[in-house]
Amino acid sequence: MICKELKIPLILEKTEALSDRIVQHHLKVPLIEKDLRKRKAGYNGESTVYYHLTFLKDKKYKIFYNVRLPILSNHFQMDFLILTPYYILIIEVKNISGMVTIDPFIKQLTRTHKGVTEGFVDPISQVQRHKLLLQKWFIIHKLKYPPIDHLVVFSNPSTTLNYTLSPAADDP
Repeated sequence: MICKELKIPLILEKTEALSDRIVQHHLKVPLIEKDLRKRKAGYNGESTVYYHLTFLKDKKYKIFYNVRLPILSNHFQMDFLILTPYYILIIEVKNISGMVTIDPFIKQLTRTHKGVTEGFVDPISQVQRHKLLLQKWFIIHKLKYPPIDHLVVFSNPSTTLNYTLSPAADDP
């Protein structure tokens, strides 16, 4: 059951408005356009996963989109949070096209697309950090919680995913 529905993030709407209104020869236009493309891709990826989650009609699943929780003097945000009587699942969505390589040894994701290689934050480390922060949030609020699990979903069907094993795993 969807408890917090998908909606266009305010920051995406603001970035679109800025892109529409800024003078086209302004020095920041390329930066704004890159940010807008990234935010649209993220939202589109989350929309794809949201569609599939809508098929979980059973009331034992409580599905929340874009959950932002305060912890101490900061906040953390999870793309999807699914609560069940037996476990909690955190889903981090990535909508990255091209050849994606995750190296857990150096905690890095690289993407090669159209001959350009870029580095990104490792989504596995990111979702593991969200799990720890969520556990801490429950503890701070003195709430019992079931086991918490997490996963990363690559929503773009054209993504080719490679996972690098650590050097120790290659030894005979």
